[in-house]
This record gives sequence, structure tokens and C-alpha cells, in this order.
Amino acid sequence: MLEASLIGKALDFGSRECRFEPCVSKSLRYNSNAFLINHINFVISSRKRWCFCRFTKKIKKNLFLFKELGILNSYFIYPSHSIKTFVKIAPFFYKNSTFFKGIRLISTPSKLFLIKLSALNIIKKSLGSTVLLLSTSRGLITHIEALKHGIGGIALFLIS
Repeated sequence: MLEASLIGKALDFGSRECRFEPCVSKSLRYNSNAFLINHINFVISSRKRWCFCRFTKKIKKNLFLFKELGILNSYFIYPSHSIKTFVKIAPFFYKNSTFFKGIRLISTPSKLFLIKLSALNIIKKSLGSTVLLLSTSRGLITHIEALKHGIGGIALFLIS
């Protein structure tokens, strides 16, 4: 009986009555890297072949690098005449599974994790097959390329 009353109140408290959802979604800024990672992880966990995601210039480099690393099989940018442009993301599946478990976001706009070259040398053995993506002066590169170039950077993603 209690569950029914809570469900009834939840249905009455819709977005049309109090305008909660439309106002919040327009006023909040979002992290485009986290938005992309969440979409990729959702597609992988639900075993879907593709999904649509909002496209921004910030995620264009990430899409290219994910395609280069084999995380994404393909992506297609749908140009739009309106304000929002979408990208269709298709992760790489082999026999209904991916070669990685998921992607984790490390740095956010409010908290950046800087990794020096000396720290990369220390953690390279513990990473194993995990790939750490860094934002460096040479662009978005993996931790292996950063070690080759002898530079550190901001840790963005961890692909395990």
C-alpha cells in the first residue's frame, strides 16, 4: 500500500507541473569528456551496437584517439541545421565482447591530476595492459607515447 502511494505521487510530480527537468538541463553545464565516456560505457554494458551522443568540438579529438586505439569501431557525425549536432558511436565488439572492461574518467574540470615523467616511469609496470590517456603539450596521447617523448601531462582517462 505504501509503494502504491509513492508511485502515485511520483507520477503526479512530473516535469510538466514543476518544470524541473527542462530548466535544470538547460542551466547546468556538463563535462563533455564525462558525457562521452558515460555513453560509451552504457553501450558496452548494454551490448548495443551503437548509440547517439551530443557532439562538441572538445570530444572530436577523443573520438579520433578512441578509434585509433580500437575502442570505437566507427563514429559518424550527423551535421545539423539546428544548434545541436549528434555523433553516432559504435564501439568495437569481437564475438559480442570488447577487449576492455570500461573507461574511467580521472580528471574533471574542477580537479586535475597532473602526472610527471618520473611518476609515469614508476607506474608503468603496475598499469600492465591498462592504457592511461594524457593531455600533454603534444595533444592527447597514451602513457606509452608520453614515455617515448619524455613528457608528463594531465591524466584524463583510464582504459582497463
